[in-house]
Amino acid sequence: MFEGQGDEDFDWLEAAIIEDRYYEFPGVWGFVVDLDKRVMAEIVGSLGRGPVLEIGCANGAVLEGLYEQGIPFVGVDISRMALEHSSERVKPYLRLGDLLELDVGDGFGTVFGLDIFEHLNPNRIGKYLGRVAELLSPGGMVFANIPAFGADEVFGEVFPYYLPGWDLDNRAGRNFRNIHVDDSGYPVHGHLVWADTRWWEEQFELAGFTRRFAIEKALHTKYGEYLRADAPARQSLYVMSLGEPPDEPGVIRAISDTPSAALANWSRP
Repeated sequence: MFEGQGDEDFDWLEAAIIEDRYYEFPGVWGFVVDLDKRVMAEIVGSLGRGPVLEIGCANGAVLEGLYEQGIPFVGVDISRMALEHSSERVKPYLRLGDLLELDVGDGFGTVFGLDIFEHLNPNRIGKYLGRVAELLSPGGMVFANIPAFGADEVFGEVFPYYLPGWDLDNRAGRNFRNIHVDDSGYPVHGHLVWADTRWWEEQFELAGFTRRFAIEKALHTKYGEYLRADAPARQSLYVMSLGEPPDEPGVIRAISDTPSAALANWSRP
């Protein structure tokens, strides 16, 4: 367990991860375009707003699904090794670097990050979400899969509390100071932010986003059985918007009324 005493400890931890090139080694990223990636691409496509920006795109495995749907996209990642594993179909649309420092254009209809926001320095979450808001068009949406702890009113409790001090941190309205580390001393999976679901919701709200509960519920209705059986961590998902989406009822109808092509051949184990 890493016992953080203050905000500066997370700056130190982030610097150590970057200096040690943690994200440049095999085993950190998954490069296969599998069922999980196709389901995620289908969900992003169902939000109905392009072009799309993916934060933390790795080799573009999810973006392959958007390519097949004919949806324009840009992907961003800090790992040169991950981008080098991208296919020729998506490589021209991928950018290497930090989102805060890159020029990726603007006017995106959808921005998404899958298991990526928790890798950011908690001291700079506000800057990253502010940057996302700058890149979105009015009414644009964010789709995020984040390992959020505690009970949520939509997805329930996917990740229960299990380390000492977390209750105290949550009551203080802050991210957890004590975080789980692996045998090498790195935060498990490279996660710098460990926090309650309400904390995450508040960070998006502070950046001007509104949570779209009805869209989230439609996604859980459609994909819930698959997520519970094969990808339980994906249940911890959020859909946020920057202002009112142009046609939220239409998005919900499209999600609810369109059969999942990705799950056409899937059967519960």
